[in-house]
Amino acid sequence: KNIPDLLQRCLDSIPVRNDLQIIIVDDHSTAEVVNFEHFPGKDRTHTEIVFLKDKGKGPGYARNIGLSRAKSDWIIFADSDDYFIESFSKLLDKYKQSTKDVIFFKCSRQDENGLVHNYPLINDAIDDALTNGNSDSIVFGVPCPWGKFIKRDFLAKHNIRYQEITGGDDILFSIQMAINLNNFQIVEDQLYCVVDRPGSLTR
Repeated sequence: KNIPDLLQRCLDSIPVRNDLQIIIVDDHSTAEVVNFEHFPGKDRTHTEIVFLKDKGKGPGYARNIGLSRAKSDWIIFADSDDYFIESFSKLLDKYKQSTKDVIFFKCSRQDENGLVHNYPLINDAIDDALTNGNSDSIVFGVPCPWGKFIKRDFLAKHNIRYQEITGGDDILFSIQMAINLNNFQIVEDQLYCVVDRPGSLTR
């Protein structure tokens, strides 16, 4: 909502590929901020933009709308103010044929000054899993929607969806995913950069 420049940065970090479906869900951006004739992604192939009719139902509602329209094997969530790192396309090639239901990746974090750092919340949990065999650290311990590849069929089989609330919508989703998850992989590869900025829902 109302951050077209950041949304464009996120889209620019996603490679143009025929095997990618992009779904953008806009929660009532306003004409004072957004030029709808040149909305980010409008001229991009394999991209669908959904302008929500119901206002103020939160990110969980928006993510569920995206899930309902997804047709691909994998689901990969992104917030519009974050972005994928340069190796994203290589990671798609590396893991797209995987038989796992979920693949957990490391992430980085960009601070207010634009500096990119290690993201301990996720990366320490992955290190604990890989070094000490404590997979619960990442599978149960980190409820973020991003930083992972998720099989769409796995979500459908277990009817896993987001709570449609303003904040914390990803917590129950992650727990439901974790308690049904037996076939997963945790890797060292970095996928995503989380941006810490004033005005964000996370902040």
